[in-house]
Amino acid sequence: MEILLPILQHPFTWGLTLGLIFTVIVWWRLRSFKQAHTTQFELDAKSKRDMLNDLDRLRKENENLRIRVKDLQGKPGNREMRELQIHARTAQRMVISVPGFAQSWEIAKAEVAVELEEEDAGKRLPNRIFSWLGLSSSKKDALPES
Repeated sequence: MEILLPILQHPFTWGLTLGLIFTVIVWWRLRSFKQAHTTQFELDAKSKRDMLNDLDRLRKENENLRIRVKDLQGKPGNREMRELQIHARTAQRMVISVPGFAQSWEIAKAEVAVELEEEDAGKRLPNRIFSWLGLSSSKKDALPES
């Protein structure tokens, strides 16, 4: 013990002890810092993998939807419905923007409505059947000869 007491009281021993304590503290902090970063990197990698998987899934879903829209647009009746929508919107804009068009439009619309009611009632032949032949069931639809 007599030999140990002077060694413990020596400034080198105190410096060595403090240095070792600081080394242990720094090592402990670096270890916990490394674990925290490892955990963070793992979470980031998982998040990125999930995001890439979602991106691939959404790309496939987008492609499938694009193909489905193309198929639906190609089905019979859908082209006609789109054309009808185009005509309806065009007519609506013309009624709003062209002076004098509204009266003519409303008169023509009423005449066509009467014609369709007559066709539905069986009083006249449908125009859509004979229009591709160039024939028409009404005299109004025929082109005037010059």
